[in-house]
Amino acid sequence: MSRSRPPRRAHRSRAHRAAAKGPAGPAPLDHPEVVAHDPELVADAEALTGLIDELASAGRFAFDTEFIRESSYRPRLCLIQVATEDRIALIDPFELDELAPFWALFARPEIEKIVHAGEQDMELVAEALGGPPEGVLDTQIAAGLSGLPYPLALTRLVTSLAGISLPKGATVTDWDTRPLAEWQKRYAADDVRYLPMLRSELGRRLEALGHEAWAAEASAESVAAARDRLKADPGAQLKGLAKSKPRERAAAVRLARLRDELARGENLPPRSVLRDDVLWAIARKRPADIDELAAIRHMPRDVARRFGAQLVDAVAHAEQDEAPAEGARAPEETPERRKAIDALAAAASAHCHGRGIDPGLVFTREDVRALYDGEDSSLARGWRRACVGEALEDLVAGRASLSLSWNEGGLRARAQ
Repeated sequence: MSRSRPPRRAHRSRAHRAAAKGPAGPAPLDHPEVVAHDPELVADAEALTGLIDELASAGRFAFDTEFIRESSYRPRLCLIQVATEDRIALIDPFELDELAPFWALFARPEIEKIVHAGEQDMELVAEALGGPPEGVLDTQIAAGLSGLPYPLALTRLVTSLAGISLPKGATVTDWDTRPLAEWQKRYAADDVRYLPMLRSELGRRLEALGHEAWAAEASAESVAAARDRLKADPGAQLKGLAKSKPRERAAAVRLARLRDELARGENLPPRSVLRDDVLWAIARKRPADIDELAAIRHMPRDVARRFGAQLVDAVAHAEQDEAPAEGARAPEETPERRKAIDALAAAASAHCHGRGIDPGLVFTREDVRALYDGEDSSLARGWRRACVGEALEDLVAGRASLSLSWNEGGLRARAQ
């Protein structure tokens, strides 16, 4: 399989050279919980040990990472950013042989780790830690539970709560290039610089609304979802399964599992080994030999040559597999039923808005449909039930009504 530089990587390199000076951001906000000085680079074991001790003593720290995922099976960690009210540091994983003592902080629930939209970062942590991270609070989730929109980008949240504008994201850059440019260090530092201050402000809002426990539970739920993705069956995750025929579905599942195995062995993203559309074409055409496989449109020649026999064998043996279940189908949605579910979803949305919660954080229309039909629904469990599910159950059962009012420029809702 070719090891040449992927086109996207080449594009990132060109962009990196073109933006060598980088964006000029504002001076850090003058605030007791915002570190004003430049970040320090932690690149040796002694400095890392001192930083870990300080983070543990602080009892709370902000966390983010920079990684590259388009050129390897697992994302390649390039930089770790941490901040407290007093210190901001960039940990260089390329210079450190042992990061386990740092990851161990994520197994200590008494130390709060502040992240923003941290699911992908938590995948890296869960894999490094070998278990679920604990004590994580996601400020994007906290914002959605404290009267702000969800999902809200970090730059927008900083603007909303601190009144300053950060430079746009540096998503097109080579984070694995060394030495890091000064602007890269500033950008990376700003990803964590404001999180302690944001956490404190959001904490005050959550406390006023009585939503602190929900924010903690929703953040833990997000961490669990990130951890579960590491263990997910590649076959079950394949797009298009629900609309496929049983015979094709069984073959596609086998092919997806094989693709994942091959990608792991080559340390490449699965879809760079075999695109989804090509995988489905193989499942439909069921080639009997390597020549038929190679004739499929867009089939990579190198993949056909090296792994063709395994792909053909996977399709051939899919006959003996029991086709994956399509899942229970919802009852037919008649116009009357659609109207009832839409009305209930509208009531759920109003109820959330009235409590200072963005509905997009809490439910989808499918969640409402499942609750309406008496099926398993996320709205019947945990913080979502306390937030809106119980009120909807009472509405459907005729035990309560929903009262709406508008004051001070906002919606107020109350189930009674």
